[in-house]
Amino acid sequence: MADKTRIVVVDDHALLRAGLVRALALDSMIEIVGEGASAADAIELARIHDPDLILLDISMPGNGIEAARAIRDLPNPPRVVMLTVSADDDDVVRALEAGAVGYILKGIDARDIIMAVTSVKADGSFISPDLALRLLSNNTRVQAGPHAAAAKQIRGEFEGSVELH
Repeated sequence: MADKTRIVVVDDHALLRAGLVRALALDSMIEIVGEGASAADAIELARIHDPDLILLDISMPGNGIEAARAIRDLPNPPRVVMLTVSADDDDVVRALEAGAVGYILKGIDARDIIMAVTSVKADGSFISPDLALRLLSNNTRVQAGPHAAAAKQIRGEFEGSVELH
């Protein structure tokens, strides 16, 4: 039998965090091992609980992208997925550069968040489909900009493992 996916959820909005935890609990193969509200919480929870995956908001005290960067540098880092309202291209690129392997827009339903987590746990990646398509359509602008390497990463991950539904 496969091991459960151990997840830490970090978002400064308690109600949203509680709803996300409840949605993830619908899958018997997911175990929430910690919850927090700041970048400092995220880093500490990653150290203490050694999760498989950590869901981070970008806009929280201490900055989620900075937390992703610090978590990436831990001895045994979990896979980082950003869960945010920001559809800003620069935020996506900065998150990927910081080590995130997923970027999910809030508003996703329970079934889709579970699918995204399952994909990332299986050494894949996940970017919200509408966001990935927009980023790909803006390819020329991004390729010429300062984040060209991250743009190539987005294209490679999108073409290699993101499923559109």
